Amino acid sequence: MLGRFKNQARHYHDDNKSNSLKLEQDKESLEITISKERIERPAISKDDIKWWVSQFGVMNLDDCDAVTRLIDTFLNCIYVYDDKMLVILNYKDCEFCVSLDEVNETINN
Repeated sequence: MLGRFKNQARHYHDDNKSNSLKLEQDKESLEITISKERIERPAISKDDIKWWVSQFGVMNLDDCDAVTRLIDTFLNCIYVYDDKMLVILNYKDCEFCVSLDEVNETINN
């Protein structure tokens, strides 16, 4: 009876040791993955965002590269139809239609 108890205890000990090693390996793997993600996608501070947005205020709109950066940042795409344009911005659920009459009026003014 005591021998059987020792065998069961040894079996449980081996299982626990095996599970513990597996958990340690999983933990190490997750820590490596988290570190890689932090390198690939560093945290952006509020001050970083404020600085980035402030750069649009001092942008020279006569500079083609600056205008291209502005458009690339905020504009996703434009679909032109016979009578309207659908403008889709890089912002959550932000799209709107502009009639071609509105476009012509803006250009002429």
